[in-house]
Amino acid sequence: MTKSRKLLERQLNVLGNGTQLASVSVNHGTPELIERWFRSHPLFGTRATPVTVAAPTASLPASLIADELRKLGDLKAEGLLTDEEFLAQKQRLLDG
Repeated sequence: MTKSRKLLERQLNVLGNGTQLASVSVNHGTPELIERWFRSHPLFGTRATPVTVAAPTASLPASLIADELRKLGDLKAEGLLTDEEFLAQKQRLLDG
């Protein structure tokens, strides 16, 4: 990797209960976008227990699929998903 390319990357560390769960090198600006997303979540900063969602047994309603596709499009536009990741997630949604 070239030195100039390295300057455009940042290290993203994912922490949970004081433990580092993951660390990855990402494009400059990505950690801030992810942090903004987490901080905007209604449960951020609370001690709420995460809800486990069972895998759907039937296909999703069209309006919900459209909403999820919009979210995926936003993530792709913000540079958080690659074209390949976007297409894979889109196909997963459409396959139901």
